[in-house]
Parts: sequence; structure tokens; C-alpha cells
Amino acid sequence: MDRKSILLTITFAGIIFVGVIVYNIFDDRIAGNPHDKKSNLQTRTGETGQTAELYAFPIAQAKKETEPVDNNPGEGPPNKSSDPEQPREEEDISDRIRRARKLRQEPSKKNIALLKKFIGSENRTLVLSALNSLAFIGKGTEFEDEILTLLQDKAKDPDFSQRGQALIIASLMAEDERVLPIINEFIAREDNTESYIRYAVAALAAVGNPACVDSLEKILDRACSPEIHQRAFHTLGKINDAQSTAILEKHLLSGTEQNQAYSAWALAMNNTPGHNEILYQALAAKQLGQETIGVLSRSSAGARILGDLLVEDTFEIADKISTLETLEKSLLLSTGSVRSNIIENVEPLLDSDNYEIQLHALKIVGSGFGDEETLDLISPKLSSPDTRVRKTAVDAYLPYLTESNYKPLLHLIWDEDEAVRRKAFSSAFAYIDDSDRPLLEKALGHQDEFIRNQVFQALN
Repeated sequence: MDRKSILLTITFAGIIFVGVIVYNIFDDRIAGNPHDKKSNLQTRTGETGQTAELYAFPIAQAKKETEPVDNNPGEGPPNKSSDPEQPREEEDISDRIRRARKLRQEPSKKNIALLKKFIGSENRTLVLSALNSLAFIGKGTEFEDEILTLLQDKAKDPDFSQRGQALIIASLMAEDERVLPIINEFIAREDNTESYIRYAVAALAAVGNPACVDSLEKILDRACSPEIHQRAFHTLGKINDAQSTAILEKHLLSGTEQNQAYSAWALAMNNTPGHNEILYQALAAKQLGQETIGVLSRSSAGARILGDLLVEDTFEIADKISTLETLEKSLLLSTGSVRSNIIENVEPLLDSDNYEIQLHALKIVGSGFGDEETLDLISPKLSSPDTRVRKTAVDAYLPYLTESNYKPLLHLIWDEDEAVRRKAFSSAFAYIDDSDRPLLEKALGHQDEFIRNQVFQALN
């Protein structure tokens, strides 16, 4: 064997040797090497430390954890404790959090007992994970009454640091008025009121039935942060019965401007004839502030209601213009469906007898959120007798301008207004072709020097 062959053989042997070592290392990691707990945890779950868990446990979807299922979630490697229901001393906090979440996969008295022990931890994330897992286990099972009672007891316990989260989780689990007495205790507290009411309004949102209305009204009668009032109004809108609607209407007509805006949104959210009539009458009577009108304009119901008002002869010109300005501002903040509703409801105003109204309607229609048919609405305004309307129509045309529809702008080369003809011709210039030569040759004698120079460039 020559020297070259020997070297080649040694090289291949080295590669194989390294490959075997690498394979063994990764095989240990994937298989869960008990001597390398941290690497095993990272490989299986991607967790390297404490992980926050929300109080909204996934009972509605009842989704399983994405990590591999442990056939014995309550057991693990041998340790100093012989009691399988005791938290293992060798576990670090991230292991316990992961274990608490896995215990929900197999409802049993043993797992419930272990989760109860985790609730006594000083680590907030571990406590929340245990509370969530208990609720997950209890929902719709033989353990429901036992676990709900436990959660309620924890919510009432003044020494339990996570009592607010326990109340919310109990409410999500029960979804009925069984937790209302505790919620009302939270609302009635005088000490640290804001914190307790924040938990109470979240719990009421979780229950979300007519039994909650009185409690929600109590929250609205207290001086709370805007976020708390907003959530209370939102929950009243979702409940959507006669009593909740009456409360929303009261705040719509006589509340602060902020609460008026919240109640208007809650009414518009339902988009029912009854709620829309309340909003229509309030708008027609000029009882709503500009902030509220702005909020309404960003909803499907509000865009329709405002559109109905805009075509009413009894709605004053100044109010129509102000409403159109509000709708124009709302376009960028609205969803696609709401934008379509706004444009659709503004279209009739393009034929208004008032040029000022036409101008504002053109700005909305020409915002670029329309479709191919939008140009059919804009094109007639290019020949309006009002210069401002023609100028605005050119601007409204531009977002839809293509090589197949540029000619209406090109023909404005003869417009009497300098700004209109220059803007129109400059915009159409990029699309000019040989079919436009007769028009351009005629324009070589145009009185506007700017037009003459542009035409000369186009022809040469």
C-alpha cells in the first residue's frame, strides 16, 4: 500500500471515530440522560428557567401539553423521599413547574394531592401552574366540586398570596354564579381597592352571564382605572340582556366622555337593531362627544349608523362635514370590512348639492381602500364645475391609476386651472404611448409652458 493510500485510510478512520462519539452524545441527550438533567430539559421542552403561565387555563380546548407524555407523571428518579406525593428535594424550580403542568394529563387523587402541595410554594409561577392544572383536572370530572371548593377557599384566604388568580381560575372553571359571593367580597373591600377590583372584573368577565350585571354596575359606580371600566363595559355588552343594555344606555347618555365611548363600543359590538337604534338616536340628538363618534366610526355598526345620518336632510351641513372628517381619520385605524362599510356609506354623498361635502366624500373614496369600481365613482368628478372638486378628484384617482385607465387624467391637459392640469398630466405622463400622439402634438402650442415642455419631452 502506498503512502497516499495509508493517509487516506487513516483519515476515514478518524472521521468514523468522531462520528461515533458525536452520535453517542446526542443519543444520550435525546433519550434523556439522567446524569444530564439540564440538557434533557432543554431538549424536550426548550425551557431553561422559570416560565410564566397565565391564569386563563386551556379548559375550553382541553389541549394537551406539547412536550412528550410521561407515563408516570407523579414519579421520577429515586431521591431522598420515599413518598411519591411529596415534592422531590432534588428538583429545581423549573423541574417542578414542568412537573406541575404535566400532572394535569392524568387526573388522579395522587396528582391532585401533589398539586395541592405545590400551591404552598413561594414561587409564583409554580403556584399558578399548580392552580391551572387543578382546574384543568377538575373541569367536568368527578373532582370538580372538590377542586372548585379548594380554589374558592384559596380566593378567600387572606394569607394566600395568589388569591386573586385563584378567584379568576375558579371563575373560568365554574362559569356560573357559584363564585359571585367571593367576587362581591373583592369589590366591597376598602383596602387596596384597585387591585382587588381588577381581579373581580376579570372574574366577572370569565363568568359572563346575567347574574354578573349587578356586580358590574357596582364596579362602574366606583372610581377605578379606565382599563377596569372598559372591561366592565365590554362584559356588559357580551351579556346583552335588558338590564345590561339599560346600564350601557345610561352611561352613553349621561356618563363621562370616556365611559360614553366605552359604552358606545359595547353597544356597537352587538350590532343588533335595538342597540343600533339607541346609538342612532344619540347621534341624531348630538348627545355624543367627538371621542365617542370616533370610536363608533371604527365599528361596522357605527359606520352604517353614521352613513344613515349623513344622507338625512335634517342632519346639518356642519355636522355632516365633521362626521366625514371623523370617518376619514378612522380609515387607517379600521379593519378591511369596516373600511369597505365606510366607503360604501359615503358614496351617495359624492352627488351632494354641497361641494364641501363632495370634497370630503372624495377624500374617503380616494383613500386607496376601494376596488376597481371605485374609479367609476371618481371619474365624473374630474369634470366638475367646481375647481376644488376637480383637484380633489385627481388626488382621489391616483391610488387606482394604471396604464389601462390613465387617459381621463391625460385629457385634463386643457383644464382651466393650472394646478389641476399640471398634476393630472404629470401623473399620466409615465403611461403615455403612441396612441396619444395626436393629443400631444396639438398640445405643443399649449399656453402653459410647463405643459409644452413636458409634451416636447414625450414626443422626442
